[in-house]
Amino acid sequence: MSVTALMTELATDPVRLAEFRADPSRVLDAAGLEESSAADVFSRDPSRVLKAIAIETGAIENSAMNTVHIIITVEILDAVI
Repeated sequence: MSVTALMTELATDPVRLAEFRADPSRVLDAAGLEESSAADVFSRDPSRVLKAIAIETGAIENSAMNTVHIIITVEILDAVI
């Protein structure tokens, strides 16, 4: 699973978000993210998560997609902190 897919799940599935809140390590392990990507998500640092998404999606070159990812990521991170 990609960071983008995981963030989408967390944003759209309240059960998955609750699981992440309860045990983020288990959810990240189950998602099968690369170690560096999992560390970025686990950090709950929006800039690290956004960078992982941008690298994954090529959104670095697409400012509209960057804006969407920023909004979604910040909302998700606010919900889990």
